[in-house]
Amino acid sequence: MMTKKLTLILMALSFCGLAQCGGGSSNSALVAFKVLTPTPVLVNAPITVAYPGVTPTYVTYNSKWFKVNFDMINGSSNKLYWVTTTLDLSGFGNGITKKTTVTYNPGTFCPSPPSGSSGRTYIAVLAAGTEYTHVTSSCDPTTAKGSSDGLSPEDYYAGGLDTSVTSWSAVVTNLGWFVDANDIPIERLVSVSGFGTQ
Repeated sequence: MMTKKLTLILMALSFCGLAQCGGGSSNSALVAFKVLTPTPVLVNAPITVAYPGVTPTYVTYNSKWFKVNFDMINGSSNKLYWVTTTLDLSGFGNGITKKTTVTYNPGTFCPSPPSGSSGRTYIAVLAAGTEYTHVTSSCDPTTAKGSSDGLSPEDYYAGGLDTSVTSWSAVVTNLGWFVDANDIPIERLVSVSGFGTQ
């Protein structure tokens, strides 16, 4: 009986080694994404936000909207391209469950970058061991806090939500990839967390 148990344990350990047991030794396991506003407040009035760029872009977020602050730390030894963030929201209103998805689109923050391209396709590039707050370009939301030509790096608005819902629970999925020294993708970023609104 003891031999059978030992065999099963060794098989399980072997399987975990092959599958990395949920990515414990992966780059994603070394990335910390944290919501700095754990319970953002829903607001019932529209707000217009000016996003910096060659020409400022004005975006109006209709009721209901909320603002959430977050931070990303790349603790891995590889550079990370943070491509986008998706919020899957679930709420309750008028007697039924409501669901909606909001995507953090980097093109909103840099629709007309100085290079003349059509817009950014990623939120930020984080070198190994760096945080989301580093400066890249004047139209990038990663511009340093307090800078006159950029957003505070954690500013994110979600608007146009169902007005009958008084609070939402959010599942946050961050998408991206890690690259090697030659900038060739080697691994997907897998990062899921959550928060609630009020």
